[in-house]
Amino acid sequence: MKKLLLFYTKLSKQLDYFCNTLRNNYELICEDITKYKKFRLNSYDRIVVWIENFNNVLLDYLDNIHPVIILPKNLENANLDLLDEKLIYYAFGWNGLKLLKDERKDLYLLALLKLLINKSKGAILSKDFTKLKKYWLINRNRVKFSDNFFTHSIVEAIEEIYRKDALEQVIKIFSSFISTDIQAKRLSKLVASNFYPNLYERKLFFDISLLRVKEGGTGIHRVVKAQLNCFLENFTPKFRAEPSYITVENGKVTVKYAREFIKNYLKIQTNTLSDVPLLIREGDIYYLPDYYPLLTLEAYKSGFFDYLKFKKTKTVFLVYDLIPIKFPEYFPKRFNKIHEIWLKIVLETSDLIFTISNTVKEDILEFSKKKNLPFPEEKIKVLPLGAETEKAPNVTKVSEKEKEIIQKVSKEPFFLMVSTLEPRKGHFQVLKAFEILWKKGINVNLVIVGKEGWKVRKLVKHIKKHRFLGKHLFWFGYVSDELLKELYKRALALIAASEDEGFGLPIVEAFRNNTPVIARDIKVFREIAGDNAFFFENTKNPEVIANAIKTWLELYRKGLHPKPANLKQYKYTWENHCKLLIKYLTEI
Repeated sequence: MKKLLLFYTKLSKQLDYFCNTLRNNYELICEDITKYKKFRLNSYDRIVVWIENFNNVLLDYLDNIHPVIILPKNLENANLDLLDEKLIYYAFGWNGLKLLKDERKDLYLLALLKLLINKSKGAILSKDFTKLKKYWLINRNRVKFSDNFFTHSIVEAIEEIYRKDALEQVIKIFSSFISTDIQAKRLSKLVASNFYPNLYERKLFFDISLLRVKEGGTGIHRVVKAQLNCFLENFTPKFRAEPSYITVENGKVTVKYAREFIKNYLKIQTNTLSDVPLLIREGDIYYLPDYYPLLTLEAYKSGFFDYLKFKKTKTVFLVYDLIPIKFPEYFPKRFNKIHEIWLKIVLETSDLIFTISNTVKEDILEFSKKKNLPFPEEKIKVLPLGAETEKAPNVTKVSEKEKEIIQKVSKEPFFLMVSTLEPRKGHFQVLKAFEILWKKGINVNLVIVGKEGWKVRKLVKHIKKHRFLGKHLFWFGYVSDELLKELYKRALALIAASEDEGFGLPIVEAFRNNTPVIARDIKVFREIAGDNAFFFENTKNPEVIANAIKTWLELYRKGLHPKPANLKQYKYTWENHCKLLIKYLTEI
């Protein structure tokens, strides 16, 4: 049987609930300290935990407890074999696990020392503490994080009260249990292998509910993955990013850590971290960059967002666009109603809203005013998207098969379209325009990258039966990041023909790959591209689009076409996006 002894003075209702919850879920034993030794801690309830055969699931329930750490006289010679990846995770998060390679033992030691170095996180009983601290200061640069990481902490004890004199009494009591170095070493191993000192930092719960079950190569998924990489590749001392997800199990909404997904995403081999329910505290942030409206609605009805407010946790949403509300005819039946309900939830529950353009921000403010759901304009932050296909850990080089694809589509100069096939994206109009060009003997290719969306059966059927499919017309439902980069680099120009967008990420990606852009003349494309794109009239007439492409070709041959944005001055990069994202989340 797993054993847990909770030593405490006064058993408050809060502690009673805490103990019973653990007992009911994990078959644990809770006993009163008076059976072992009577003492008072200046009238404050304090908990000290002594654990055997500890189940790692409990770490998420107990990491708010101030431990007393008992070390042997020489920690450097202690047996560290009992330590596992959990220690690295609790010390350095996913960043630490990524660094865990050949220097396994040293990194463990650094992690343990890091957890012990700030006395506000625990008391250390060791005559060699000064030596250990010096060892840490010399070696900590091997883990390249900001100094703020070591000093920053948000400590939340059960009673939210921490008194130095009380802790000193606990130290004194625990010292009486140890008479030999052997006992100290035994307790040190026990603590090191099963329990890691409190290192509570403000957490950013990064929701990947949809990404976890359904990955895609374009649109929102690319943004979510880019932001996820931002936190996995860049350390911020202000909070600790924890990917999470909302799920419905047996009719009940549950929110969990997305550890299994991240282990696979980062290709980290460990069996010690699993998907367990979140432990949310005051000051934390729950950020929803993914778009999963029906699941958001289930979470709302379950009271999840009310719970976040009760816990004084900040809620942040990312709104990509209001297109389903503005153009309901382009979406499945009732989708506009679903999107409207989702947006109302966003306005009602958010402490901060991100948008991807000023155009979307204006749309949100107009909607909130119309629906009598006022939201402070200053709490809507524009977060322009970046470009470059994201530097995902699992990206590979272009395969031999992909090289054949590149060679085939490049037999003639080609234009590129990157977006899911939807009515508003303008694929059908552009294809008809190219048919006009082909009929006139203009030998250019059209390459479409994007999966099949809704209400495009007619378009898909037309493409699949097209006489130029595989010759002048190419459609790829999904391509790797590396292949997409190559297509951008080799394309004559990107054609952005959407009738409405929240941002226009392909335009930015084209600029980052020094690819010219031909775009429909709509407000958001003007905002993003400025004078660096060739604009055609906002019309559904293929003749007009064909003439615009022909005009662009003439300008291109003379070198007079609008050039891509200067990369050195171009602000739409994932690096800038990441900096803004962290800045706004830090300030909330």
